[in-house]
Amino acid sequence: RDKNLPVTPENMNINVKDSPVYYTIIADGYINQDSLEIIGADLKWVDKMLVTHNIVRHKDVFLMLSDTGKNVVIVKKEDS
Repeated sequence: RDKNLPVTPENMNINVKDSPVYYTIIADGYINQDSLEIIGADLKWVDKMLVTHNIVRHKDVFLMLSDTGKNVVIVKKEDS
């Protein structure tokens, strides 16, 4: 092995987890049906997630992301 190559996690016997991929569920109030299909969710699930974040309408969401494990990140629109 070349001593000038950078050290990798494998060289140090470190187990590295892959980062999850997040899909855009809502962008600027609009629902992305393709992303819902990819993560195996439907509109009922979206509504349930919004309610748990005290949001009534998807139009009030600037950005909603989810991974395939349905871990959610939601950013509400700022009041205009």
